[in-house]
Amino acid sequence: MNSTKVAQIVQDHGVQVCGFTFNGTRRWFKFEYPTQKHDLRAYIQALSTRVIEVCQMLFDHGINTLVLPVISPHVLNKRDNAYRQMATQALMLLVADPRFLQFYEQYNVGVRIYGDYESYLEGETAVNLSQHLATLNQTVTTRRIFWGICAHDATETIANLTIQHFQEHGQAPTKADLIKKYYGDNITPLDLYIGSSKTQAIDMPLISSGRESLYFTVAPSPYFNQQQLRDILYDHIINRREHRDHIQVTPQQEAEMRQFYLANQHHTLGVGIRNTEWDVWHPLPQVELPQPTLPQIVTPRQADLLRKMWHNSFKASFFAFDKKIAAQNG
Repeated sequence: MNSTKVAQIVQDHGVQVCGFTFNGTRRWFKFEYPTQKHDLRAYIQALSTRVIEVCQMLFDHGINTLVLPVISPHVLNKRDNAYRQMATQALMLLVADPRFLQFYEQYNVGVRIYGDYESYLEGETAVNLSQHLATLNQTVTTRRIFWGICAHDATETIANLTIQHFQEHGQAPTKADLIKKYYGDNITPLDLYIGSSKTQAIDMPLISSGRESLYFTVAPSPYFNQQQLRDILYDHIINRREHRDHIQVTPQQEAEMRQFYLANQHHTLGVGIRNTEWDVWHPLPQVELPQPTLPQIVTPRQADLLRKMWHNSFKASFFAFDKKIAAQNG
């Protein structure tokens, strides 16, 4: 299925807002560009290209609003001066680099910056960001990107916005009022959040409702690919949908479900291990899947193939397999 058809399905199901956090970018660059691994300028150029490609892929699959936390004070504070200077300069690429500007124009993207960046960045950088941002968004756009800069703790910022709104209007702001003031535009709650490695959703205040679907890639974010995105969209739209009609479960199915829970009662999603040799945390496999009950007509070889397919894909339908095998056995 091409991306246009997928995008139509995504839009028909009302999936609009996706949060995406890039993580593990330095490791990705070191592995994929080993001869340049100490070149900060090359790192920024390569990462910028990859960020644009991922955003294009998300837009091509029907998402129309992206919320992307870029950097937080925690990262700036634990790096050396060279990195902080490079990171500060790199932020200007988001609103001034020809590649980003061409991408915004080609995809008809409106651009916003949110967060407490004016308090953490050097004065000149913050002013330049605001000035360049003002030159964008001169026309009506069909897609939007919200870049988050130092949006790690919005408590004081939101409190100040609340006071400001009351002083201007004589009444407390609604949640929609605060969202528009904080982000610079209206945003509906998140539908999806895609992070990397540690299961933490960060830097998206006010629009995280608790009903969004959370996903975390095992590999660093720049490795994110179309297969992963389509698996996520399928899971969000099909697997996690709420069923209005409760399916009648047989006593046998209840017994099977109980065995599944008992087999996994000591397993917890999100538990991982720190690889001391790599100095990197990664998740551990947690779910033990039951062996499927296969139809009697299959041969041992077919049964083995079906089990492998079932374990490799949550989208496998044994009803479809049964029909296919029955047809083959005529």
